[in-house]
Amino acid sequence: MQPRMVIRYFISLIALVAATSSAQLSGARAELDAKPQFKAHLVTMSPGKLVYERFGHNVIFITDFTRGSPVTVAYDFGNFDFNQADFVRRFVFGEMRYWAEEKDPLLLLEGYAADNRQIYRQELNLTDEQVQQLWINLRENIRQENRYYHYDYYRDNCSTRLRDQIDRVTGGQLAAQLGSRPARRTFRWHSRVGMDSNRVLLAGIEFAVAMGVDRAVTRWDECFLPEQLRQNISETTIRSPAGAVIPLVRLAGEMNPYIDKSKLVTLPEEPPWPMWWFAPAGLLAGTTFAAVGALAVKYPSMRWAAAVLWGGWGLVAGLAGSLLVFLWIATRHVASYANENLLQLSPLALLLLILGPMIAFGRSVEFARWVARALLAMCLLGVMLKVLPNWRQDNAAVIVFALLSQAGLLIGMLMRVPRPSGAGKEPDS
Repeated sequence: MQPRMVIRYFISLIALVAATSSAQLSGARAELDAKPQFKAHLVTMSPGKLVYERFGHNVIFITDFTRGSPVTVAYDFGNFDFNQADFVRRFVFGEMRYWAEEKDPLLLLEGYAADNRQIYRQELNLTDEQVQQLWINLRENIRQENRYYHYDYYRDNCSTRLRDQIDRVTGGQLAAQLGSRPARRTFRWHSRVGMDSNRVLLAGIEFAVAMGVDRAVTRWDECFLPEQLRQNISETTIRSPAGAVIPLVRLAGEMNPYIDKSKLVTLPEEPPWPMWWFAPAGLLAGTTFAAVGALAVKYPSMRWAAAVLWGGWGLVAGLAGSLLVFLWIATRHVASYANENLLQLSPLALLLLILGPMIAFGRSVEFARWVARALLAMCLLGVMLKVLPNWRQDNAAVIVFALLSQAGLLIGMLMRVPRPSGAGKEPDS
């Protein structure tokens, strides 16, 4: 590390310490004449490079000034371990086990500062009694019998747990205000923004998450993202115990201003449009399926290509549909329940694993074509159902991909594919 960076690094740590002490707030407000005994800060970290860091993180700091020198502890609800027992099984079945933990704030934030991530603090405008109650509640949450919880990405995560704690000590005022305000965006919109840098995962989200993430939500719901919680509480007012209307955030600021902002991980202001790659992929697949069917009429060797491609499509589409069924009926991945993409990629396509090669060589022609027709009809049904109020999943990209692919497959199968010479009479088409 270069000397200048070392200096900046230690200045950042000094800033972290100063942010949790009363000295930094000196002269910032008249209320300092009555020095508080306790303070609570919501601390928010900007996105990181790894997939599970892409949406940022947040913790709550509690500072106790009654012990001579200030003592600060951090409460973090975003802990998990790749090496924990049954991690893979829990991940697959939507039973991820996260836990709350009390941590040393400097050790916690040292890693974020070293990773060049912005750290914001917001001092909550709470009375000593409210902060003490918040502290009691947080400590209750880290007890062995309470610390573990089943993680839900949108409904129950590290950020929603902090939101709920703040709401509890303000008597439900946070929920009352944010729950009445429409969210700026949907869950899917935020997911697309966060996964912009990883198109494979983004395609998986487009396919696997269902209509539930496209429904209208409130700003309360939107606080599943640390940055949204930070923004929303900064716009929230509460009534103090004395009845005065006051901002929920008393003071706010950046805790490590000396990071290299040119190397920050940032999220785009608008999400990518998945149609840009789903439509060309579907056009390529459909054209290929149709082309091998046409070429197999003239070139017998192309029957092998048709067999592999049509059967392969049946395997991929069928397994994809089977995965959606599995996520719906066998897991706790609520965001994948009732997925309209089942009409686009159906388990019925598994029949093509056998029928695709058979029709390529002139066998079971009509049965295979009827399966292809049924798959295409299901795609079209998915489009027509969009006129109904409860069928509003934002899956246009998947529909276009599946429609083009299935249409090309049916066209290819409708091409006359004679059986090899000597194999008997060509079947009627």
